Order: sequence, then C-alpha cells, then structure tokens
Amino acid sequence: STTVHLTHVATEKRRKRDYPQLFRHAIREALLTYRPFCLVFGDDGEELGNPQGGEPMPAAFSLDEFFEPTSLPVDIFDLQHLHNSGAAEKFLPAEKRGMRSSVLSGSIRGGDEAGAETGDSEAPHPPTLAPPVLHLL
Repeated sequence: STTVHLTHVATEKRRKRDYPQLFRHAIREALLTYRPFCLVFGDDGEELGNPQGGEPMPAAFSLDEFFEPTSLPVDIFDLQHLHNSGAAEKFLPAEKRGMRSSVLSGSIRGGDEAGAETGDSEAPHPPTLAPPVLHLL
C-alpha cells in the first residue's frame, strides 16, 4: 500500500516498534508502481466538514515527530528537490537505482578478470533505467 495513516504510525512509535519501516515501504511501493504516496491524518468520524474547526491534533501526530532522512525525508513535500538530490533512490531496491544494472554489478563482482582476458580495461556501460517518480497526495 502507498498510504500511511499517521494514527497507526504514532501508535507503532508509542509501542516502540519499527515505525520508520511503514514510511519506507509505502514510499518504495509508490515509486515502483508510479502511484501517489498518501499521508492520512486521522479522522475519528466525529466531525465531518472543516478539519481545522475542532481540537488540535496531539503532538504525537505532528510530522516533526516522524521526519527522518531514511524513512520520511523533509524533502517529501518538495518532490523536485527530492528527485534531483537523489534522495528518492534510497527507497528503491539496488537493482532499480539510477544507472545500476546486472551488467554493472556483474562487472564489479568479476573485478578486472573480464578486462584482463579481453584486453579491455574499461567496464561496459550499463543501460540507463528510467527513474521512478514519487507523487504526493
């Protein structure tokens, strides 16, 4: 799922569980499936209408409590900066990051043996992968 409910994350944090994993998984899924990443601020269903016209949310639900570069980066609300800085790639599996591919990782694992056999000291260029794009809802 690409949706994260802050009430659930706050509960997991209070229970001292791995709450950053909830953000990482949802952001990774959003990047890989090209679906929007959604942050949902809880609604008890008591009031329908203006969400600002009631009691303020508890401090435990504040986004400041969850911002962390490896799980919920501050740049999540500036998607252009998030993508241009390469921060979005931290959430992708190794095989989906940037220009990495099986050609490149194979040449790194094999060392210079392949280059020594053929007389080439230059590694082949891996195919370029289209970067996944994160959308925020």
